Amino acid sequence: MAIRPAASEDVDGLRGLYRCYAPDVYVCVRRLVPNHEDAEDVTQQVFLKLAARGSGAYPRSPAWMLRVARNAAIDHLRHVRAAPRTEPIDRELAAEPVDPDRVRSLRAAFAGLPPAQREVFLLRAVAGLTPGEAAARLGTTPGAVNTSYHRARLATRQALEASGWTPMTRTDAAAST
Repeated sequence: MAIRPAASEDVDGLRGLYRCYAPDVYVCVRRLVPNHEDAEDVTQQVFLKLAARGSGAYPRSPAWMLRVARNAAIDHLRHVRAAPRTEPIDRELAAEPVDPDRVRSLRAAFAGLPPAQREVFLLRAVAGLTPGEAAARLGTTPGAVNTSYHRARLATRQALEASGWTPMTRTDAAAST
């Protein structure tokens, strides 16, 4: 189905575009943006961008609109990217007593990683660097960093599961209290 151009003055045309494509745009954005309200905001921004472009800038396919939505979601994530913190995010979880067996299992899982994977894992998960920042620091490519990080996470998870510790997500941690 082709997108019918709507001039920025053509409120009915833009309204029609919104009614037709907003659910698909929202789903595309929501896959990347974890917060419902933020995903709604990004969806609205996509249509504002379309209105600002005017009628001559529209392509002929919905795939282009979904690409605009994906790019807007990525821009949003870059804008709100969490900076590394010096304090724990949840003081109640951080104040819980640390299980020495769990600490030993985690150390053993990290010790089992190849040094390059361990370094990438620490730069990404602990220091909060982006793949590009970690790649620049390590003298490699962002793709290599992503691959190494994925493998390190998988190996760490498998090692923890083998030792009887299932990694806990933030949602799991809140539910267990």
